[in-house]
Amino acid sequence: MTEKERKELYYKHLTSETPLCVNCQYYYQHYSDEGEEVMCGHCRYPKFKTRMPYDTCGSFLLKEYPGGFRLTLATARKLALQEFGTAKGLKADRGTSLEGYFRMEMGNLIITINPDIGMSGYIEVRVWMCTANHTCVGYFNRETLEPDYNVMEMYEREGKREALEQWVHTNGLEPCHKLIDEVWNSWRKSDKTGKE
Repeated sequence: MTEKERKELYYKHLTSETPLCVNCQYYYQHYSDEGEEVMCGHCRYPKFKTRMPYDTCGSFLLKEYPGGFRLTLATARKLALQEFGTAKGLKADRGTSLEGYFRMEMGNLIITINPDIGMSGYIEVRVWMCTANHTCVGYFNRETLEPDYNVMEMYEREGKREALEQWVHTNGLEPCHKLIDEVWNSWRKSDKTGKE
């Protein structure tokens, strides 16, 4: 394939399975100081060399992305603008070596945007304050960038189930069963008497 054909494939028909360097396990994208992708990267196999994202070679190995899809800085910026009104300071997260992880700070708020590694196929957005210990999490469709409350509910149910399993594991089956029976019976009595 000629360079002209590869460029056309890259700019007009690129998918996550197109056999170009941008989709290769050995290719590392380079970023500017502002965190924006630049039109080059490097390859580490079979030897270290500079590569363009539209290059290819016989050592191509399809990249596996965190969460099962490639989240680009452009998509992360679009989502940040939609949800926070700004994408100022959004950069590749230097705290992780995983591709598709982005971070920005707004005063005391820290915002991360990355693929959901729980394999839901959605984009995960986390927001927390430097001075607090609570995190807000949202999941967004990677195509439409619309929030998906079903994914949020699924993770919420999983979290509650894990907490219940931990409670039973920590306290023992019999004491937990006894406590549940006591609570259940007290509710049934209050329903009969009309009191709480």
